[in-house]
Amino acid sequence: MQHLPRVLSIVLILSFAVLPVAARAQAGVGPTDEERDQAVIRALHYLQEKVTALPDIGGSPRKQFTTATWGLVLLLVQDERKYKAAVPDAAEQLRKVMDYVTAYVAEVERRSRDPKQLPSKPGMLGTNSIIQYNWPLGVTALFLAEAHERNVLKAEAKALLARVVTILHEAQQENGGWGHGLTSPQGEPSTFGIDGYPDTLVAAADLVGAAVGVGYKVLKVKEKAGLEEAAQYFSTAQLDNGNFPYDPSQRSAQGDSTGAGRTAGAVFALAAMGVRLDSPTIQKGARYIQENMADLSEGHGSAALNLLYGALACHLLQGEYWTGFERKFFRPILQHQMEDGSFECICEGRVFGSTNDSKGLAGMSGFGGGAFEDGTTAYVTALHTWILLLDSAKPKYVPGGKAGATTGGK
Repeated sequence: MQHLPRVLSIVLILSFAVLPVAARAQAGVGPTDEERDQAVIRALHYLQEKVTALPDIGGSPRKQFTTATWGLVLLLVQDERKYKAAVPDAAEQLRKVMDYVTAYVAEVERRSRDPKQLPSKPGMLGTNSIIQYNWPLGVTALFLAEAHERNVLKAEAKALLARVVTILHEAQQENGGWGHGLTSPQGEPSTFGIDGYPDTLVAAADLVGAAVGVGYKVLKVKEKAGLEEAAQYFSTAQLDNGNFPYDPSQRSAQGDSTGAGRTAGAVFALAAMGVRLDSPTIQKGARYIQENMADLSEGHGSAALNLLYGALACHLLQGEYWTGFERKFFRPILQHQMEDGSFECICEGRVFGSTNDSKGLAGMSGFGGGAFEDGTTAYVTALHTWILLLDSAKPKYVPGGKAGATTGGK
């Protein structure tokens, strides 16, 4: 553009500005603020009716994860006049969320410390053991940190956050990372168990590392137990091209495009843990994100969660990262909103190993329908709403904010 004559440049800019919406969308221009706000309002109507009514499903902590995410969304919109009318009983809803996550934390505290209550393998399903609890506790910590900083149920949030951080630190593995949660050889076996999960997963460490880092900062903990080991975990896991594999044991996954979201999550986690943004690990990860922006929605396990990681990292890094993310993904998110206000996962399945949350495993929508499908839809909707709120709702500690400290760490 800088080599074009000035007049021609102006003509091009003006002509672009009056393009029809469809043409602008194809050109990579995100939705207007009004379009985004209307989508958020519709999603809020859906979530307030669905989340607290979701049934608990054995073998899945999805409701706990979604409930904590819904609590975080409520915090992000409570001071926004344009969203208040959509959730007139936000205070009551937040009270329900706090009561629910408090009960869940107490359950995890009790059962995770009893070897007989733990599964024998990571990631098991269809079991009466306490399973996969690191994920919902990770997002619960972020919810509690945000509540504390917004002075919402502050004393409760602080006390519960301390308990959550303790549980998560106890679940940290020897290599410094986290997986689904603790296991025990005394745990209950299950015919539906999944073999092959390693003890740690980069995607899990992304969430839990960020949660512990933010928790320590909010609680003003001086001795940040486990963070140095966690930072080393990420440094060890990172591949030469900046990508992050499924687990540090995989050293030939440079071309695994589902790693884009994991890489973004690692960048955000490291920043939340106090690692400098100019550290080699974050800088290499940031370059990989920039070069593979289109693959942030193509994650493995949960593409919607990987997209959230992408949003958190890009919002933290700001500049062309966040602008690029908005232009690439906000329009598709809005295009995947249903009549009832819910969102479908935008993963296109373009890369090997990517999994669309709304289609489930092997193309089975919602993993067979029914209650699990309702839970999955609410889960995706809550994550996408969180993404859409990052700019307008001005989060305190999550994401960006003070959690993205540029001092300390390695």
